[in-house]
Amino acid sequence: MRILDESGYSMAELMISIMLSSILMAAAYATYTTQTRSYARQENTGEVNTQARIALGILTEDIKSEGFGVPADMNSEPINGRTAPIVINDAGNGPDAITLVSGFRQIGTLQSAVASGATQIRISYGGTAIHPNSTDRRYISIDGVSFNVVTITQNDPVFTLRDAVPISFPAGRPVYLVEDVTYCVSFAAGQTAGELRRIRRNANAARCEAANTSDTEVIAGNVEDMQLAYAVDADASGAIDDQNGNGRFDDGDYLYNGTNAGLITSTSTIKAVRVSILARSPREDASMSAVMTPPASIENRSRGNADVVTDHFVRRLWTGMAARRSM
Repeated sequence: MRILDESGYSMAELMISIMLSSILMAAAYATYTTQTRSYARQENTGEVNTQARIALGILTEDIKSEGFGVPADMNSEPINGRTAPIVINDAGNGPDAITLVSGFRQIGTLQSAVASGATQIRISYGGTAIHPNSTDRRYISIDGVSFNVVTITQNDPVFTLRDAVPISFPAGRPVYLVEDVTYCVSFAAGQTAGELRRIRRNANAARCEAANTSDTEVIAGNVEDMQLAYAVDADASGAIDDQNGNGRFDDGDYLYNGTNAGLITSTSTIKAVRVSILARSPREDASMSAVMTPPASIENRSRGNADVVTDHFVRRLWTGMAARRSM
């Protein structure tokens, strides 16, 4: 017969086992904590990068499309009171704003052919909820080449136009809504980061406020600043003016709508717009310190000592340039 050894672990062996287990658990917890913090930091940084980059892309694309489908003379044919396809608002020590006028949105297509001289059109919407009206959505463009004004909307989708259509259009050609779109930054009371908004029709750019009939979209949150600068062709030479006289186009050739760095006498001379968006993370990161303070200056906005912060937000400054296709 075999005699089984029924003796257990000694106290020393148990203590060593517990100690080794504690060390392994502590190492695993430290690794988990480090990975969690790293993930949170990446998520925090990724969010500010993604939002600001998308917002910059949307705004620069709208600048490129500005002026599409607008009437030849907006002084005699204002769009919701706008007499120019680009209206700038330099806020000095606050975020700038810009208003653009264009046929940004296709609302449908011609359901049937339209003959030259016709004063009615029938629109096939194709699922869009944007329909013309007789107030702030009465301006349309057929195929981007024929601007007109809707006068009677009671028989939607059949609309009566103010002017006779100058040329014939086949069925299926696009119909665009011509409207004003304002980009501005809105802050809640007591907040230093706000929302970059796109307000369609009748916005107050200086206050970043929408009218009752406006459509408002938030295209980026946690935005601290938006600054704009403009390259102009005031002498109508076809080339951007060399403001600093160094013989090449560079940063010194951009102007602002103010006396500090040159006065833009007419927005019709603007050939390109440089957009700078300063965004920050939605949450502070304790591992970040004063190195993440806002830039000392962005375009013509300089920050004094009172504006210097030493918080723990992650910030990114995104800058892009858009040339006006209508020039």
